[in-house]
Amino acid sequence: MKIKAVLSTPFYVNLLASFILTSTVTQVHARLIIPEYKDYNLKHTQSESSIKSEALSKESVIVYTEQNNPCDKPLLTKGNLVRQPDFNSLDSWRGYYTTGVKVSQSKQIKKCGIDYQVVISNRNNYYDGIIQKIKPNLNTTKEYTFQANLKLNNSEVKDFGLAALALKNDLGIVYYQYLAVDQISSDDKTLTGMFKVNALSEIKQSYLLLFGPKGDKELVIDEVKIAEVDDNNPDPNTLFKHDFETDNAGWLPAWLTASPEISAMQAKSGGFSLYVKDRDHWYSGVKLPITQWFSEKKKYTLSLSALLSTGTSQAQKLSLQLYYVDDEGAHWQRVNSTSISVVEQWVDIATDFIIKPQGTLKKAEIYVFGPDKKVDFFLDDITLTQQDADPGDGGKPGDGGKPGDGDKPDDGDKPGDGDKPGDGDKPGDGDKPGDGDKPGDGDKPGDGDKPGDGDTSGSGLFEKMTSAQCIDGQYQESQRANPQVDIKGILSSHNPNASVSVLSKTVTAALEKRYPFGAEILSQAPNSSGQKCLTYWMQRAKSTWGDLPTSELFHGADLSVHECGHGLSHKLSGWSTQALPLSKGTTPVCPVRGPYKYPPLYNLQHDKFSKDVPNNHYDSTYINKGSPVGKQGWESVIDEAVQYSHSLAIGYAFHDYTTYGSDADGALSFAWYIQRYLYFLHHNNPDIYQEILSNACWREAILKLWGKIWMYEDLALALDEPKNHDNLTSENTQRFIKAIQRPELMAEIEAVRKAHQCN
Repeated sequence: MKIKAVLSTPFYVNLLASFILTSTVTQVHARLIIPEYKDYNLKHTQSESSIKSEALSKESVIVYTEQNNPCDKPLLTKGNLVRQPDFNSLDSWRGYYTTGVKVSQSKQIKKCGIDYQVVISNRNNYYDGIIQKIKPNLNTTKEYTFQANLKLNNSEVKDFGLAALALKNDLGIVYYQYLAVDQISSDDKTLTGMFKVNALSEIKQSYLLLFGPKGDKELVIDEVKIAEVDDNNPDPNTLFKHDFETDNAGWLPAWLTASPEISAMQAKSGGFSLYVKDRDHWYSGVKLPITQWFSEKKKYTLSLSALLSTGTSQAQKLSLQLYYVDDEGAHWQRVNSTSISVVEQWVDIATDFIIKPQGTLKKAEIYVFGPDKKVDFFLDDITLTQQDADPGDGGKPGDGGKPGDGDKPDDGDKPGDGDKPGDGDKPGDGDKPGDGDKPGDGDKPGDGDKPGDGDTSGSGLFEKMTSAQCIDGQYQESQRANPQVDIKGILSSHNPNASVSVLSKTVTAALEKRYPFGAEILSQAPNSSGQKCLTYWMQRAKSTWGDLPTSELFHGADLSVHECGHGLSHKLSGWSTQALPLSKGTTPVCPVRGPYKYPPLYNLQHDKFSKDVPNNHYDSTYINKGSPVGKQGWESVIDEAVQYSHSLAIGYAFHDYTTYGSDADGALSFAWYIQRYLYFLHHNNPDIYQEILSNACWREAILKLWGKIWMYEDLALALDEPKNHDNLTSENTQRFIKAIQRPELMAEIEAVRKAHQCN
C-alpha cells in the first residue's frame, strides 16, 4: 500500500493514526520524507500518541509501504469459494477428524510479503486433516475446478494426499465425494481436479476435506481453490462434451464385469478415450444418467466416435439406446445402430432423437453397447446438444424417419424392435417375458438371472453370505417386499402438499401393496407424543422436507416404519425381555440383562476392524463414545439392526420412486456391528458371549435377521441403477461387504450356527 500526500502535518497524523487503529497489522514500517531532512528514517512500532509526538509542523510528503503484509495473490482469490485459501488466517478452518489434531500456521518471507501455510500435526489416522464449510453451498448443476498444494513436513518417505467433499443432504445423510488423490513428498505438489457435485437429493451443507498421509506424518497445505469452470460463454445448447482427458465423465458400467476406464491406447482427439472392456454379453456396455437435461419440447443430437479393439475379426454393430421411466413405466427407445468395420479407424456417429414421456419423466439414461461379447471398444468425443423441436416432430414417439422409431406399436419402447420383431439381437426382443436369456425381457435387461424376476437370489450374494443348512440360508418371508406391484392407482391423486392425514393414508395403502409388514408395524405401534405413530413421524417428515412428492413420500414411509418399529419393539418387550418384530409371524422375544448391563457399543469405535470402512457416517451416531446410543449395548445394536432391515426392505420396495439414500449401507453397517460386537464379547466378556450363544431365542433372532438382511441386500445390489439415481447403495457398499467377509468376523456367525446345531 502507498500513501502520498502534500498536506499539513495534523491531517497526516490523523490519517495515519486512523489506519493503524483499524488495521490488523501491528508492525508498521514507514519512511517519512521531509525536504529539509532527506535522511530522516522512522522504522518502529507506531501508536497514535507516538505519531503525534513525532509529528513536525512542516508540510510533509509521506510514502508508507506495508512490507510485512501477507502476499497478494489475485489469481488465487478470484472466484474462489474457499475462504482464507492462503491461510493468512485460520478462522474458517478447523482440525478434522481425531480429537487432538493440531492446526497451526507457518510462514515464509518472500518478496511479495509473508506467505502463510497451514501445518496439520498430531495426526493419528490418514483421514486426519482440515475441514471448511463451503459458503455459499455448491450448485449441483455447475462444474467446478479444484486445486491445492500439499506436501509432507520433513519426511523423506512419499505418501498420498487426498481431497474430498463431505456432503449432507436434506435427510441428514452425510456421504463423501473424492476430488483428487496424488502422491506427495516434502516438495510442493499441486492436486487438481474437475468435478460436479454428486447430488443425492438436495444438498444442504458442503464441506471441503484435505487429508491423506499416514497418521504419524505432518501435512502442509497451501493455496486451496474451488471455483466454477469458466467456459468462456459456451454454447447453451451443448449439454455436455466428454473427451475423457481427465476422467470417465460419469459414464457407468452397464452389465460389465469391469468399470469403463480412460485409456491412452487409442484416442480420436487429445490423448485419451473411454475403454469398454471385459464384456460378457453383447449388451455389456456403458450408460450415462441424463434425466436432468431433457425436455419434451427439445430435439437432441447425440454424436460420438467409436473404434473396435485391435484383433476384432469381423464388423460389429454399435447400438445407442435410450432407457427412460415415466408415469406409464419403463421404456426402451432405439437412437441409432451403426456397423463398425474391423479397419482400425474411428467411426463418427451423429443421430437426432426426441423423447415424449407420458406424464413425469422420472429417469433417463443413454446406453452404448452392441458388439459381440468379448469384443472391446473405445469411445471418444461424446457430445449431446439440444435444439427446439420442429412442429410435428414429436407427434409420434421416436419419430425420426427411421424404421422402428416408435411410430408402430411396440416399435420404440423396447430396443431392438425396430427392424425385426423378436430378432433376439437387441434388448427387449425376447418373445417371452422373463425368459432370462435376453436383457429387457422382464423389468430390466438381464432379467431372469436377477432378483425381481421370480428367483430369490439371482446375484448369488444370499447363498454366499448364508448357510443353506441353517435357518439364515433358509430364511423366507410370506410377504416379501415386491417393487413390481402396481401402485399407480394409489398415487394417481397424490398431492405433495396434502395434509398429514391424507399422506399417511397414501403411505399405508402403498405399504400394504409392496411391504405389508411395514403397514402392520404402523398399525400396531404405540402412539408417539399423544399422536398415532405414523401421524407423528409423517409430520416430522413434512416439517423437515416440506412438500412430499413421491420420492420424499417413501422416505417418509421409511422413517415412519423405522421409528415406529422401535416403538413396537418396546411395546412388546418386558423388563427382562426384548421383542424383535422381524417379519410376519416372526417376533422373537429374548431375555436381556437390562439397560446398560452390556458393554457399551463405543468399544467398537476404534477396534481393529473400524478402518475397513473409513468415515462410515453411521459410526458417529451409533458407536461414538460421545453419543447416547454409543453408551448402550447388545439390546441397542440388535434392535437397530432389525429396524434397518425394514428400511432396506422399504428402500427396495419403492426403489423405482426414490432416487437417493443408502438403505443398503444402513443394514450392512449393523450386520457388521453385530459381528464386531460378538467378536468383542468373545475376547473380552466370554460370560456374556456364552450367555447369548447358549440361548436358542438369541441364536434364532441373530440368524433370521442375518438371513433377512442378506436376502434384501441380494435384491438391492442386483438392481441395475445409475449411482445418482440409486436409492439403496453408495460407494461404501462394496467396502462394507468386504469388511463383513473378514474371516474372523464370519467366524462369529459360524459360531452361532454351530451353537444352533445346524448340519
